[in-house]
Amino acid sequence: MKKFIRFSIISSLLVCMFLSLCAFDKDAQKVFDYADVLTSGEEEEITNAFKARNDAYGLDFVFVTTNDTQGKDEVQYSDDFYDEGGFGYDENRSGIMLLMDFDNRKVYINTVGSALAEINDVEIEVILDQVFEYMDDEEYKDACLAFLDASIEAYTSSKYDDVSYSGHPQSDWLSPVFGDSNPDSAASYFRKPYVSLPIAAGIALIIVLIIAFARRPKMTAGSSTYMAKNSFSVKHQTDVFLGRHTVTRRIDEGGGSHGGSSHMSSGGISHGGGGRSF
Repeated sequence: MKKFIRFSIISSLLVCMFLSLCAFDKDAQKVFDYADVLTSGEEEEITNAFKARNDAYGLDFVFVTTNDTQGKDEVQYSDDFYDEGGFGYDENRSGIMLLMDFDNRKVYINTVGSALAEINDVEIEVILDQVFEYMDDEEYKDACLAFLDASIEAYTSSKYDDVSYSGHPQSDWLSPVFGDSNPDSAASYFRKPYVSLPIAAGIALIIVLIIAFARRPKMTAGSSTYMAKNSFSVKHQTDVFLGRHTVTRRIDEGGGSHGGSSHMSSGGISHGGGGRSF
């Protein structure tokens, strides 16, 4: 009994820790200007724009500039940066990152999770078109904000075609119940640690009760318990052919699809996206 109690407590703590670690931290750094092309005011403006849209769309927005990719191309560098930085809004690591690579002279957009599923290759090119309207004039802040708006437009054009409440797209299953999906909504409220931890404790309790129920003694008597051995035999057996019935079904290979081409990063995470030279 003591072992079972100890196991129950450990299980509860592990579940609580897991859920708290999975909580998205919108206050974490999202703008990394290693190439020093932004002013501090521009960094703050981009950061605030990202924060205002994280919860609303269920995506982690990240912006990186660099003069040194450490010998990597723009794809590998952006993959590793995203993976090692622990970015991602949910368990699928959903997010989209804009990389301005001044080492290889590339602009690259990296998609993960639901962004990968919803934004296809053509839409990536459209986003790049919006970004490059500002690249020649070195208006990097405006290029990043154009990336943000174009990414959201591409993401919502397929994901929220028929679902809209109060004029805003909904990001999760709580939104249609509680209203607008924004940082102050009930959906965001449930992501806060002082709310999610009690919920985690309740889930852990349910798991413990299920385990306890499974440990109850099971009936050992079966269908042969009260039957004498070899007391049952079949005296007569007949096979009767009743007919044959074949069902055919046409498989429809048509229909639309979302998402773009993808690849696996060295960290074992699926990434998509596309880039362009400048």
